[in-house]
This record gives sequence, C-alpha cells and structure tokens, in this order.
Amino acid sequence: MNFVGAFFMLYKQCPIFLCYYFMAAECYIIYSPKLNRFYVGVTNDGVAERLLRHNNHQYGGHRYTAKTNDWEIYIFLKAVDYSHAIRMERKIKSMKSKVYI
Repeated sequence: MNFVGAFFMLYKQCPIFLCYYFMAAECYIIYSPKLNRFYVGVTNDGVAERLLRHNNHQYGGHRYTAKTNDWEIYIFLKAVDYSHAIRMERKIKSMKSKVYI
C-alpha cells in the first residue's frame, strides 16, 4: 500500500486526529519597539490572527505580551506540523539571545 492509500485508510479511522496533526502550524517571532523585546510563539490559527490577539490583550493582562500593544511580526516560519513548530520555538528560546534572532 502506498502512502496515500495508508493515509486515507487512517483518516477513515481517526479523522479528527489527522486533521489536527496535519494542520499547518507556524513558529513566529514578534517584536515590540516600545519594549525593545522579542516574543517567540507557535500558532495553528495563522500569524496575523495571533498578532491581533496579542495586541488586543486577549490572553489576559498578566501575560508578557500584555505589557504593550505595539507588537509587530518580525519573522514567521512554516512548520510541517504543530510538534515541529514547538521544536522550532524551543530551539529559538534555548538560544536566549537577540543576536540569534
């Protein structure tokens, strides 16, 4: 059985899992000129939607991105799946340096 056949056979058994697993995910870095800081995150919703939520403080007033509302997209990286995006985010955060970004 080829990959396509195996995929559709698996999709019939568990469609919700496969839709989640194969959704396009992105790792993104946003920048605040006011704070002169970067923020690294991951999304399935799309970077533009996530940026809007950060700038509107929809994640609560106690979050790091709630300190200001001038966040702008610095860069975003497409990932194969959500777990790949998480691995990219962790790698970027592990560098702990503006020089790396």
